[in-house]
Amino acid sequence: MKKYRLGLLLVAVTCGVSLISTNVSYASTSNFQTRGNKIDNPISDSLPAVELPDGGFLFGPGTFKSEDGKGNVSIIDPNDTDLKVTTVGQAKKDEGIVNNSQLGELFSTFVALPSPGTSRGSVATQNYTLKANQGYSEGMQGTGWRYAKYLFKPAAGTGDYLQWRDYGDSGIVERAENVKVHNGYALYPGQSIWATAHTGSGALLGTTFSSINPIPGSYYYVLNQ
Repeated sequence: MKKYRLGLLLVAVTCGVSLISTNVSYASTSNFQTRGNKIDNPISDSLPAVELPDGGFLFGPGTFKSEDGKGNVSIIDPNDTDLKVTTVGQAKKDEGIVNNSQLGELFSTFVALPSPGTSRGSVATQNYTLKANQGYSEGMQGTGWRYAKYLFKPAAGTGDYLQWRDYGDSGIVERAENVKVHNGYALYPGQSIWATAHTGSGALLGTTFSSINPIPGSYYYVLNQ
C-alpha cells in the first residue's frame, strides 16, 4: 500500500498545499466530510446486486439510471435485464468474501467486492444517478493513474453528498474536472468521505475516484446514504 504520512495529510487538509511526492493536489475540504472506520447503515445482504459487463456491481433497491457523453440515457431494471442479477450477500460469497473476523467488519459486511479488472486510463464520460441506498463498487487495477469507470451523482431530493470508501490502496475523490488533473481529496483505506456532487443534467456531472498504481485487490465503493 502506498504510504502517506498522517502529518502530511493534516497539513494538506488545513493548508491546501500540493504534495509533489504523491502527484496529488489536495482540494479544499469545504465540500467534504470525513468519518473514519464508521458504518452508519450497513447494506443488507438481501438487496439486489447487478453485475455489469466491466466487472463492477450496482447494488441497492429500484432501477439504475445512467447518462453517457452524448446525452443518451439508459435504465437498468434488475427485474428486467439480461445482466447478471444476484444479491449483495451472494455477490460477496461469489467473490470469496465471508463474514470472517480476519477480514475485519468493514471488509466483510458492507458491500460486494467487485471482480478485478483493468481500470480506465482517463476520466469517465458516463455517470450513474444513485437513488437513496443505491451504490456501486469496482476493483482498481493497472499502472499509473487509473480512474473509476463512471461518475456518480445523487438523485434529486436525496441530498448533495455521496459516501466514498476504498480498500487496499489510497486514492482521490472529486469532480471530474479536478480528478482529471489529480486534484482531489485523499481517501485512505477504511476512511469514509462524503463528497458533494453536481445534480443537474449532463454526463460529466458528479464525483469520481482515481488511484495511482493501485495494488492488486484494491477497490472502492460509492453510496447514496
